[in-house]
Amino acid sequence: MTTELRFLRATSSALHTAQHNGREHLVVPVVALMEGVIHAVNAPTAELVPLATLSEKPERWNEKPVVLGHPMRAGRQCSANDPEVLDKHGLGFIREARIVGSKLMCDVWLDPKRFETLGAKTALDKLRAGELVDVSVGAYVTTASAHDEWQGKRYSAKWTQIVPDHLALLPHTSGACSLSMGCGANRAAEGGGAMSWKAVSYTHLTLPTICS
Repeated sequence: MTTELRFLRATSSALHTAQHNGREHLVVPVVALMEGVIHAVNAPTAELVPLATLSEKPERWNEKPVVLGHPMRAGRQCSANDPEVLDKHGLGFIREARIVGSKLMCDVWLDPKRFETLGAKTALDKLRAGELVDVSVGAYVTTASAHDEWQGKRYSAKWTQIVPDHLALLPHTSGACSLSMGCGANRAAEGGGAMSWKAVSYTHLTLPTICS
């Protein structure tokens, strides 16, 4: 078995505003993960995300940070749970993580002032206008060898444990699960949040790489 930090494309829905610590936040419901077969950019084969694994303690996503892009260390993506990293990348946090059908959903609370501090006002304007914006989830994942098929998709490993790390907002990039395929921010409001995970892309790195 191996444990690695994974970064997954996701999708989110309609938004609203709410107060936190005396400041207005933008609250965006997000479909973070979904049962299915996915293929990592730097993994040799496709992997299965079983609903049983996805459903295990979804509340662990609560209070995990939301960041602008995946933080980097020595040219590689790394954990966002570090005060210095959050100072450079932090936009908000996750709440109300829950399983709805085969999907892991949560509410993302975003601080508009942080967008301005990080020079990302354009991204904030896009979200407020209801435009589609890509997001990506970072998590430590334990996998086990397993050769089988799920809904016509072959895979050679399956996830046995997910340890949440962060959610990244990607206003200027897209992944294999692109906006045209049904992924991205402000998307779950369309068609009740239906989303296919047939061709989701992510990257990963070996635990325990941490930014500094």
